[in-house]
Amino acid sequence: MPPAVSLLVCRGTTCDAGRGDRVTQILEGLRAAGHAYYAVDDLCALAAAGDPMLPALGLGDELTVIACDTETVRRLFTEAGGNWDDVRFDVLDVKTATPRQILSHVGAA
Repeated sequence: MPPAVSLLVCRGTTCDAGRGDRVTQILEGLRAAGHAYYAVDDLCALAAAGDPMLPALGLGDELTVIACDTETVRRLFTEAGGNWDDVRFDVLDVKTATPRQILSHVGAA
């Protein structure tokens, strides 16, 4: 289980989204800006395995997820359980947004 974080990055290492370079640029930008984040290799695999980390992330006030598909990520977290009604929950799609746009959105550009 990760420490309390408000930024989760999916590396998407087991899916082909043609986004490895984008994710690398995002992770480098977050590190350079000193942003705390938690990175996982495959968010879909964690959800399929019923990893308790997903509902636990809903215990905070806000969560931004950087991953590959907005609707899929929202569905994964909803199906994982947890109380998402009171959480500001954003998903930034690395397939449709540039690394610069994503880093700007999280205040790391």
